[in-house]
Amino acid sequence: MTFTRLIKHGAAASSLSAIVASAACSSTDPTPQFVAGFQTQVQVPRDLKSIIVDVRQFGQSVFCQEYPVVYDSVAGTGTVRLPQSLGTIAGAKESSLPVEIVVRGTTAFLPRGALNNCSSGFQVTKKIEAADLATSDAKAGDVRILRRSVQQYVKGKKLYVPMPLRYACFDVDCSKSTVEGDQSCKGGRCAPPSMLAETLREFSLDMINGTSNLCFRSKTANGKPGCLDAPLAPKVLDASKCLYEIQDVPNVPFSGVNVQLVFESGFLTEVLDQDADEGFFIPDATKPKQFQLAPGLCDAVKGVNEKGEPVPHPVTAVGASGVCPEKRTLQPLCADEEEQKVYGQNGTGAPSSGSTPGIKLKPSPTGLALLFDFTEANSSAFAAGGIAQQLVDFALQDPSLDTVSMGLVKMPAGEACLPDFDVAPAAGKANLELIRTVLSDYTSGRKVLLNRAGDIGMTPALKQAVTKLGALNVDRRAMVVIGNGPFDSSVCNEGDNSTTVVTGAKTAGTPTYVVFS
Repeated sequence: MTFTRLIKHGAAASSLSAIVASAACSSTDPTPQFVAGFQTQVQVPRDLKSIIVDVRQFGQSVFCQEYPVVYDSVAGTGTVRLPQSLGTIAGAKESSLPVEIVVRGTTAFLPRGALNNCSSGFQVTKKIEAADLATSDAKAGDVRILRRSVQQYVKGKKLYVPMPLRYACFDVDCSKSTVEGDQSCKGGRCAPPSMLAETLREFSLDMINGTSNLCFRSKTANGKPGCLDAPLAPKVLDASKCLYEIQDVPNVPFSGVNVQLVFESGFLTEVLDQDADEGFFIPDATKPKQFQLAPGLCDAVKGVNEKGEPVPHPVTAVGASGVCPEKRTLQPLCADEEEQKVYGQNGTGAPSSGSTPGIKLKPSPTGLALLFDFTEANSSAFAAGGIAQQLVDFALQDPSLDTVSMGLVKMPAGEACLPDFDVAPAAGKANLELIRTVLSDYTSGRKVLLNRAGDIGMTPALKQAVTKLGALNVDRRAMVVIGNGPFDSSVCNEGDNSTTVVTGAKTAGTPTYVVFS
């Protein structure tokens, strides 16, 4: 199995954005894929300081990585490194085997490479001890939540696997909960981790991107009304089942049911999805104002689980509203509201009353080098609808690229075979605008492509990109070559060829992608 992101000619303009945001490849790619999405409404770093993502096949770990929430453990500041998603792509031999994805949330501070054995079986009952740590800046802590999912690849499909970290599952231990083996916490109860592929939806960026117009807004902000601005305590119809009916509001038409739970007298508020296992559901379609909580959440309302044992985190209030259609399982919170809920900030940027300030959740910092062939052999890339035009018009204006340190190398390298970045790698909108300016000079015709055949000096360009990317303080690095080849140098190879450089870079953790224009 490989973990990679691809772009191909003809893909949507968002493909480059998807590669650096860990969203995997174009939906037209026939390779079976999963995109696991990590979302939560708990506060970070108050409730979580790191997560561990472990992917397994046939009982063996094939990918394991720690992601610290805060990288400055002393000052408590910095960029969150929790990934929004992880793309997994099957090889020919692995596509018939089930894939297990495990995510653990912990109060331990775990910089990259902090664990002696990242894939060891840390459970909710097992504390990460000092003996487990490989680096001096790491800190021990408890495993607060574990989410596990097992599913089969489907040929030609890129499926989204939601991996929500819900508060009802914090401190719930599902290890060895049955004779069949480990289970996963879903909605506060232990359940089998297997997911039928036919129940999974094909991936779309809207499923993890809270900046689209499809996001869910529970509270009014920026002039946009919320769906749970004034939730009311619903009428209790059957306390044993947690069956409720929402209250009518005079002069407000009914549009659907939305529900929020308050845990531990206001410690945390969570907006529920319409989901029979982890949120709420409508038990009788002829009575659309009646709703019922998932069994595990009903346990939290009662204060005891199905075995009569106290739940770790009881629900102290249920609120509901009927002014909006129901929040769907795959509908993320709007980005500004997510910042308020997850990061403990109010509208002024100051800490909310009674909460701990959090750190903004962003995609992992990434270094990306674009190696562009600026010769006439690559003219299709600069034509209307070509890769360069797509980058200028759409992809380089995507907000998901804000944490990407992107640079641009213009090939050919020149007579001296000494290539350099035309735009040096740096994060931020200003740098992206510099790249857009360089590309738009050629897409608009203000500058013309070189009439040059043969060697474009790609080998020294790759070497320079590897060096510059290696100097960046980022979590991930990649190189993207845009051209039509041939890519092997015959003049500027300095004893190497492009294959040797690319292979060495991949071994060191920097993959290379080729976009044929």
